[in-house]
Amino acid sequence: MKELGQLTEEAFNTIQEIQITQEKILVEIGNMEYRKSTLLQELHRLQDVLQKILQREEKGLGIPSGTEWKIGPDRKVYTHGAKG
Repeated sequence: MKELGQLTEEAFNTIQEIQITQEKILVEIGNMEYRKSTLLQELHRLQDVLQKILQREEKGLGIPSGTEWKIGPDRKVYTHGAKG
């Protein structure tokens, strides 16, 4: 390669600082992606546990499959459109 000249010390240092900052940002993004993945896995695990509990309770209460129901703040279970 043919030498064209030399960068000023200020420009060289600034370029290095920017490159180091870019590398740090990329590492942080990688860490965030890993954390996101871990949190999504935990979210899916909790959703599976929740579904199993709801299905068990639905069966125990004799609620027909496909019936809309909700749990009130009093722990009572209500079907869609009917209370008590």
